[in-house]
Amino acid sequence: MKKISLLFLATLFVTAGWSQQRDGRGNQMNANRGQQPGITITGQVLDGQSNTPLEFSTIAILNALDSTIVEGAITDADGKFSIQTSPGTYIAEIEFLSYATHYTETFDVLGDMNAHNLGQIMLSPSGLILDDVEITAERSEMFFSLDKRVFNVG
Repeated sequence: MKKISLLFLATLFVTAGWSQQRDGRGNQMNANRGQQPGITITGQVLDGQSNTPLEFSTIAILNALDSTIVEGAITDADGKFSIQTSPGTYIAEIEFLSYATHYTETFDVLGDMNAHNLGQIMLSPSGLILDDVEITAERSEMFFSLDKRVFNVG
């Protein structure tokens, strides 16, 4: 019984150590991260031709020094996004399926700022058009019934 108790405690401590999360910069994240003061980066992603909002576009905030991803989000039904981050120098990468990836100019987020607005970001359709996709399926040759195995031949 003593060995089982020790094994359980060791497993508990290892699991607790692995559960500690780190952010994109290698810093340990606090459990109350949402309560920490931060700077909000906002903007709206639109189709460059029709000016309609692009729902579910992905926005990645990259560190300007080494292009590592710091934060990220997707747009809502109106094409708007809001990302909480800490002060630093960043580049935003905006992507949407069948549109060309857009990178913003380098921008600084300073500690005395409450928000930084990237404005309206227009994405243009990509010139790359994919070929048709053909999906084929094959029936299983063997399946199990309640009391037997059935083999399909041919």
